[in-house]
Amino acid sequence: MKKNLLFVMAFMSLLLTSCSKEEKKVREFTDSFVAKVMNNDVRALRQMIPGVEKCESFALDDFDAEKVVVEKQDDGYNVKLTENSSMIVKKDEDGKLKVDATYGVVVFDPYLFDFAVRTGWIDQYMDDSTIDSLLSDYEFKDFMVDRITDELRTKVTAAGGAAGGSSMNGIGVTVHNKTNYDIPGDAYKVIYRTIYWAFPEDNQTITFDGVDLPARSSKSISGTKRGVGMATETSIRLQYDEEWLPTLCLQIYKANGHEYKDWKNGKLR
Repeated sequence: MKKNLLFVMAFMSLLLTSCSKEEKKVREFTDSFVAKVMNNDVRALRQMIPGVEKCESFALDDFDAEKVVVEKQDDGYNVKLTENSSMIVKKDEDGKLKVDATYGVVVFDPYLFDFAVRTGWIDQYMDDSTIDSLLSDYEFKDFMVDRITDELRTKVTAAGGAAGGSSMNGIGVTVHNKTNYDIPGDAYKVIYRTIYWAFPEDNQTITFDGVDLPARSSKSISGTKRGVGMATETSIRLQYDEEWLPTLCLQIYKANGHEYKDWKNGKLR
């Protein structure tokens, strides 16, 4: 009985030593991986992480080497790198350590990522490779951006004209937001153009900075023009920042969580 106990104890000691050595190798492997992430060594990381060949940026926010946790699993190790980042480490056929998957290491466009989560396009707990694969298919995003853009162009309008005053050259413009979206003022400008047939020297195009527009609201903008009284022709229009417009659509959209599924099933028009 005593011999059996000694044998078991010796075996357990050997097993713990073996595990300790392997965990040390995993930690050394992790150190090498983290160094590449910190230097954003894109070429090396694309080779190390499966399925991220098109990714351009990698990061570990608030990384603290002392807080790295290595947990043994049946077929590898789960390495918790930060509060929101981890990776799965396994052995290849030759017994060498490799990255099987990463979570929260690839840097995605924050507006696109947030929009994708809110619309059910992705699950934020998916591994980086799966998220990258899904987000690389822009058809859904383009469909939704076009849909939201059409709504902005038709339901956000500006109207107004001469506002009178002692100088008779005042301008009053009201911007109407008939959508359910909160629209920031820096997303657009109001272009006010006046034409005087009799006094062409007074023709003028005035650009007003936008004002924040809560959903279902109207806001007034005032200013002055060069010409006095009513112009022969007046035009007022909103001009969006076309480069920012797609991002604006992603940012302001109020999702119900199943848009992606509905789109896949042909339920969105």
